[in-house]
Amino acid sequence: MFSCARTRCGIAAARSSRLLVLLAPPPTLRLVRRRQVAARRPLWPPIRIGSTSLGAEAAPCGLLSELEENRRYVHSGSRLFLFAGTSESKYWLTPSQRHLKIVGLYPTCCRRDFPRRGRRCRLCVLSCSTSAVTSSQSSFGAMAVDLTPRQPKKTYGGEGGAYYEWSPADLPMLGVASIGAAKLSLAAGGLSLPSYSDSAKVAYVLQGTGTCGIVLPEATKEKVVGVKEGDALALPFGVVTWWHNAPDATTELIVLFLGDTSKGHKAGQFTNFQLTGANGIFTGFSTEFVGRAWDLTQDDAAKLVSSQPASGIVKLGAGQKLPAPSAEDRKGMALNCLEAPLDVDIKNGGRVVVLNTQNLPLVKEVGLGADLVRIDAHSMCSPGFSCDSAYQVTYIVRGSGRVQVVGTDGKRVLETHVEGGYLFIVPRFFVVSKIADASGLEWFSIITTPNPIFSHLAGRTSVWKAISPEVLEASFNTTPEMEKLFRSKRLDSEIFFAPN
Repeated sequence: MFSCARTRCGIAAARSSRLLVLLAPPPTLRLVRRRQVAARRPLWPPIRIGSTSLGAEAAPCGLLSELEENRRYVHSGSRLFLFAGTSESKYWLTPSQRHLKIVGLYPTCCRRDFPRRGRRCRLCVLSCSTSAVTSSQSSFGAMAVDLTPRQPKKTYGGEGGAYYEWSPADLPMLGVASIGAAKLSLAAGGLSLPSYSDSAKVAYVLQGTGTCGIVLPEATKEKVVGVKEGDALALPFGVVTWWHNAPDATTELIVLFLGDTSKGHKAGQFTNFQLTGANGIFTGFSTEFVGRAWDLTQDDAAKLVSSQPASGIVKLGAGQKLPAPSAEDRKGMALNCLEAPLDVDIKNGGRVVVLNTQNLPLVKEVGLGADLVRIDAHSMCSPGFSCDSAYQVTYIVRGSGRVQVVGTDGKRVLETHVEGGYLFIVPRFFVVSKIADASGLEWFSIITTPNPIFSHLAGRTSVWKAISPEVLEASFNTTPEMEKLFRSKRLDSEIFFAPN
């Protein structure tokens, strides 16, 4: 938040991976330019916006006109503010050489930005036109965003089950990283109606057994896949799915969804499109269009539309049957992480199964990697970071333990205790480490690249082991004896360390 007490102008900026928020006074408020602002060299070239890039919404406020006149630069922390003043208004813009486009204009009361006068402002939402700008915004935002793990909130449901999701309002890093997270819980006989999403996802079965119907783009027949605990499925764009828990099931079928929302409608949140149901696409069309599209009479079309269930999750009645799963359909669609060959196996330490393009080719289309990690009681996962600019989204499956995350300038940005059901996100290049409690710790993570690469700071593959002794001694400002002691530890250990 930026404000200037000595001027009549208050401007605030809120950053996310896709949106910039601008607060500017309405044109009716006469502003006095502050001439004594100390001009500083900008960190990046100033933005140039031509009139052709402005939306119609900009006209009423006269925003973004004559930007090259009377520019002022004020540097505050890691942010750069560009003030371009006219006789009517002031502006805040992110530094870039590309265009921005106004996509919304909404009135809002901003008394805290005008403590002495309590003026009313207008809220303008701008969208970046380049990924380069989005990327820089994300890196700035991640440094200040709350990383506290959260549990999901129920969105909708009924007798057949419920749908839960994590919101960027509760977990801001979702918006920064453009990651969506949700969970589906189906009771015995529950059916999640056919739908598709605006995001590519990885689905992981947390509990139970059931059936998943998958219709790939341009496919003429669905794949009916039997699923069970530990199964991971890659769901690319345009895939239509339905989920079903058997009527005689003794446990709920619970499925976790993690995915990339960078191309979706809302950064950090899935938008699902139901094909049927009260909120389904089918009911959005008029009976005339339904009749013409499916060659039905008006009466039949009206009857079909009005018979849609009220919720996206229903419970099947006695005697209703669905297609049986096919072993052939499962090939290439799912990988069971509890049965797959282990990529890392440390006795009394931990085990890892990595989901990548080799063992599940559809991961390439999704653009995400994933892994299932299980560490034993009181074991530790080595401090490490993703060295290919990827976010780590971690869901605690079961158990409990402690987590520490260290960010820029050696600051510990997260130190907390986690348990089953919580989700948190580690920003790019931040270092994370975990220690399990007596019950052990198990987590499922996605990484925003299909074949992730990690660097660890402890263990046999530690980057410290590769650095020469002289550099290490000078870096730690220590004695040769201490350097030798440090280097001699964890020579044979991998990334998991069993308790002493």
